[in-house]
Amino acid sequence: MSMGSTRARLRAIAATGVLALAAGSATVLGTAGAASAQTLSFDCNVPILGTQTFSANITSNAPAQLPTGSSATPTVTTVLTVPASLADLMRSLLSADHVDGVIHSTALVNGVAQVVDLTVPLTAVGASGTDVPLSATGTLAPITAGAPGTVTTVAAGAQDAALNLISAGSPSAFDVPCTPSAGQTLTLAKITSVKDTSRTRAKAAYSKAKHQAAVTVTVASIHGVVKPTGKVKLVLKRGSKKVASVTRTLKSGKVANAFKNLRKAGSYKVTASYAGSSRLKASSGTVKFRVR
Repeated sequence: MSMGSTRARLRAIAATGVLALAAGSATVLGTAGAASAQTLSFDCNVPILGTQTFSANITSNAPAQLPTGSSATPTVTTVLTVPASLADLMRSLLSADHVDGVIHSTALVNGVAQVVDLTVPLTAVGASGTDVPLSATGTLAPITAGAPGTVTTVAAGAQDAALNLISAGSPSAFDVPCTPSAGQTLTLAKITSVKDTSRTRAKAAYSKAKHQAAVTVTVASIHGVVKPTGKVKLVLKRGSKKVASVTRTLKSGKVANAFKNLRKAGSYKVTASYAGSSRLKASSGTVKFRVR
């Protein structure tokens, strides 16, 4: 029976790994939301005891959205509580006082299997008559978001656990393979890829001798992955009065324009408005200069 609780732990860890992958495809660089929670059941083949089913409570900080081209490395935590009745069997029959091990957790990310090893920390079995909460935390390999609108789906897969029931410092190793129980929805996360945020910056250099202002604009993606394309509209104002307007096409993320015949003294402002693209959101920037 101690194997049963061990197995229970396995399930918890297994589920952790699965959700961890789910979180990975979703991401930390995306729009953070409240931690997601999921409860799944796994059927595990426990030595001597046979197949047993346990549930695991899983939480993840995986966001619902991830900017295109960016990646995230989420953290997932699973807490499984071994009932006192099973924990007592661990204590009495195997004289177990601690449990640890490794879970080889499989998740299906858009149908592709990914495996993550999760370490089960040394956990005390505790006093007789008490439940034993088993907690495992894992960090997933980065998962990169696709084009805007793409949805990454993560589902639970098989789990393989290598656990140690420890009695007076002497471990007893057990391999416990687990598969998701039938009749349940195995989807753990759906992460939607969205447009990345752009940043527009403008600079101006006024030449009194030429009576003109040379304006340069740079557009970049926040995560530095998407190459900015499209157009930038430049609007020049003196005070609140519009002086000139021009639209330029980005080349290597930049546009330039010279506003000429600026002879009237005063404070001028250029607003550069980037219209955005299929992969980048719109943004704007301003720059001021004086004509004396």
